[in-house]
Amino acid sequence: MIPVFIVEEHNEAFLIWHYAVMEKLMLASNNILLHVDEHSDFRSPRLNKSIDALDRTNLTDLYHFTYNELNIENFIIPAIYQGLFKQFYWLQHPYPNLSTTPKSICIYSSDSEGNCLISKTFQKDEVKAKTYFKWLIDPNYQLAQIQNLTVNDEFPDNQFVVLDIDFDYFSCNKELKILQGNLEITEAQYQSFIQDRYHYLRVLLGSGVSSRVEDGKYYLVFKHNPYSSNVSQGQKKVSESEIVKRIKELVGFLENNNVKLQLVCLCRSRISGYTPDDQWKLIEDLLLEQLGEVYDINVMSIDEILADKSLNQPLISSPD
Repeated sequence: MIPVFIVEEHNEAFLIWHYAVMEKLMLASNNILLHVDEHSDFRSPRLNKSIDALDRTNLTDLYHFTYNELNIENFIIPAIYQGLFKQFYWLQHPYPNLSTTPKSICIYSSDSEGNCLISKTFQKDEVKAKTYFKWLIDPNYQLAQIQNLTVNDEFPDNQFVVLDIDFDYFSCNKELKILQGNLEITEAQYQSFIQDRYHYLRVLLGSGVSSRVEDGKYYLVFKHNPYSSNVSQGQKKVSESEIVKRIKELVGFLENNNVKLQLVCLCRSRISGYTPDDQWKLIEDLLLEQLGEVYDINVMSIDEILADKSLNQPLISSPD
């Protein structure tokens, strides 16, 4: 059976992928990621904790890294940097002048310590890439291939595919704006932040916000302001009939291309507000129904995994 994991927000996919590797549900490296989303989620993160120091066999460490360091726009670049994926496809809605030409990407740490990941995109040529990037101080760079697709295109790779679907691909609210600043808070607000892995600031800012206690006072500390990743054109909330059409087109794309799945991650994106609150349940129910007609699936939620592994822990920020 193909495992289907349901998550609330998209940074949780990073935790799911590593959990799946540990449970031998997907390969530990060189996977193919098919990312179905209104947004690329391809932003490079600035991390408080080095990704090079992350213990990929320790689910507790991965849990804290996912919620304290990553947000809903920057969880894919770290996974490619770790070698988890060798190929990234972003499936978008068709629009004029969308380039589907394959390209290469080099991801490396600008500080050689795994705190600030940088990505450079160029024409697909690995030999030239290695020559071009030979000056890198950090030898742990990763090369991967990236390509845009639509449901009207053929899918060139159908083996070892990890399918990643954000519900906002089917219907999406307008772009959200993020404020920046420093804030003293009450103890109750501090407890709310460290206890709630879906606190809206944690979901949207990742490592851009942390908490601290100093001289009996409680603070949220905003360090940098992530901005919106690339979005496909025409982002908007659509009718239920259009949602049904888009789901059928996507599942038809998978079936017609005989895509062999290792696992599926479904992201609701309802807490961040990208998926309309009155449509996410319709999307989830119909998508699971349609996928179940093509694949033999086993559905589980991230809450079930965290409960099973006793991972519902306070998310206290690490000292700087």
